[in-house]
Amino acid sequence: MKKIIILVCSITIIACQNKSKSNNTKTTPSTCIQQVIAIDDSLGNIRNHACEKISLSQTIKNYSNALSKIDFSGCPTDFSESFHNHIRAWDDIIDVTNNHAHLRGEMHDLFDQIKESKDSTLFNSKVKSIWDTWADIEKNMQ
Repeated sequence: MKKIIILVCSITIIACQNKSKSNNTKTTPSTCIQQVIAIDDSLGNIRNHACEKISLSQTIKNYSNALSKIDFSGCPTDFSESFHNHIRAWDDIIDVTNNHAHLRGEMHDLFDQIKESKDSTLFNSKVKSIWDTWADIEKNMQ
C-alpha cells in the first residue's frame, strides 16, 4: 500500500511540476515536446514496475491519468492530438487487462503472458493501437 501511495504522489508531482513550468515560462514548441516526452519517459518507468504490486489495469489507469494532466498548451496541435490519441489507446486496453487482474510482474512480462492467453487476438490489436499512436507521436515530433 505504501508503494501505491508513493506511486500516486510521484505521478502527481511530475504532472504538477510540468504545469508549474508552463505557467512560469513561455515554452517553445520544441521545448514543450521535450518536456512531454521526458515526463512520459518517467511515468513509463514507474508504470513498467507498478504492476508488480498492483493490477495491470490500475497501473494503466494511473499512467493515463497522469499523462492526461500534462500541459500541452505550448506544443504543436498535431503533437498534442497524437499524444491524446495515445492516451486513449492505453485506456482502451484496460478492457482486456481487466480479465487478468491477478497477474503481477513487470509490465512487458505481463504483456507477453496475455499475448498467450485466450484474449490474445483482441489484446494484440490493442497493443498495435498503442504502438501506432506512438508512431504518430514520433512523426509529429519533427
